[in-house]
This record gives sequence, structure tokens and C-alpha cells, in this order.
Amino acid sequence: MGAVRRQSGRTGGTFVAARKVERDLRSMAGLPSYLRRQGFSADARVLSTATIEADAETAAALDLAVGALVLEIVRVRLADGEPISYERARFPAARFAGMLDHGLGGSLYELLQSAFDVKPGEAMEQIEIVGAGSAEAKVLEVKRSTPLVAIIRTAWDRDGRPFEHS
Repeated sequence: MGAVRRQSGRTGGTFVAARKVERDLRSMAGLPSYLRRQGFSADARVLSTATIEADAETAAALDLAVGALVLEIVRVRLADGEPISYERARFPAARFAGMLDHGLGGSLYELLQSAFDVKPGEAMEQIEIVGAGSAEAKVLEVKRSTPLVAIIRTAWDRDGRPFEHS
């Protein structure tokens, strides 16, 4: 399934290149569906869950008061068993009571649709390059300060209500 790449030199040869995950930014599908469509086995490992007070950034993104309760889910996303993403997602606790009692290893968007009747509408993403911090480096199995793509996303349902900040 991987493409072939050639490398010249003493240690050269023909190798099967690692497959790359492609992401379609025109739709609001969750990462597992993107991965499955490309032939990857998708999974997530939950690192922690908590009910915390919203900081100023989270409160503004979710249209909440600073200090309102939010659910925080921290996971590492896997493709064919390999870590590809470190995810910290926050959701309004009042709207999603009981969410942390569900299985959180699959698509959170699928869970939100089936258990809470949330239909994703649109999202805004800010993308920047950052150096891996110690927590991200450990989870993603890379060296500290390795360049990573950071995506800060706020998602709204079809009624225009924000439901996720990650």
C-alpha cells in the first residue's frame, strides 16, 4: 500500500515509503473516518479525562463564562497502531452531561451524534508549527522540540452553537 522511494548512495536502495494520512478540509468528518477511507486502522488511547473550569480561551470559543465547567478529554490518536496525533478536546459540561461515562476510544463526533444528537456544521481551525513539548514528545514517540503541526479548532453544530474546542 505504500509508495516506493529510491535513495542513492552507499546506504541507498529501493524502499517502501511510509503511508501518509491525507485530510480533506472541505468536510467535518472525524479523523477515524478519514483514516478508514485511506485503509488505515484507526484507534485512540485515552490519556485522561476531567471536568475542569474553562479558561478564558476555552470560554470564549465555547461561548461560556470563564470558570464554567467543561469536559476535557486528552487522547493519542493512532493509525495502524502508530501515534499520529495528541489531542486535547473540551466540551461544555452542561450540554454533554454523562459524556465521560461513554467509551471515548472511537470517534467523538460519532458519539456526539448518537448519544447527544449533535450534528456538526462547521469548524474554524488555526494551524501553526510548534516544537513538541515533553508531554507531546513522549506520547508521539518523538524528540522534544520536534516540529509538529498544531491545529486549534472550534466546531459548531448546524444550529450555530459551539460544541468543541480542541
